[in-house]
Amino acid sequence: MAMKPAKLREKRPRGRPPGTGKLTPTVESVLCKLLARGRSRALAARKAGISGPTLCRWMAEGENPDSQYWNLRNAVLRAEDEHQERAEQALYEIAGLADDEFGQPIDGSANDGVRLAAIRLALERRYRAEWAQSSTVAQTGPDGGPVQVTGRLDVTVRPLFSDEQLAAMTPEMLAAALGKL
Repeated sequence: MAMKPAKLREKRPRGRPPGTGKLTPTVESVLCKLLARGRSRALAARKAGISGPTLCRWMAEGENPDSQYWNLRNAVLRAEDEHQERAEQALYEIAGLADDEFGQPIDGSANDGVRLAAIRLALERRYRAEWAQSSTVAQTGPDGGPVQVTGRLDVTVRPLFSDEQLAAMTPEMLAAALGKL
């Protein structure tokens, strides 16, 4: 069978056929349940049967209210907020700042120190913008200007070839000699 020239071949549409996307109610449900439990987006995506980059692309496209991913994006953000809220509530309970449903302070337990460290670490890793500890160190010179650095560099440069050697070389010989360096 003879091949048609490239210009005459029909171009097939790329990607999935319309209406056969990976986003299903099951995928959205699995994603949101795992994210609400504090799992990472990458892990939740894998467990839901999609790749991490696919979820990232859907989240980016979901910023547009007209996108088919708008509802998914909002559900994912709600699930992540739910996890953060539960983790923060646990911190308040450990610190004795939380009240029960009757307005009475919640007393801590003997494991609270370990639990506090674990929750705090999870929040710092998961919600860096809000929880991570950071510090900035800047060095400046006088009056906030740049730092002046002074020093001395002793370098001796010797020629690779003498003038006589260069005069005796053909361009091919010079190229070969420089190629060995």
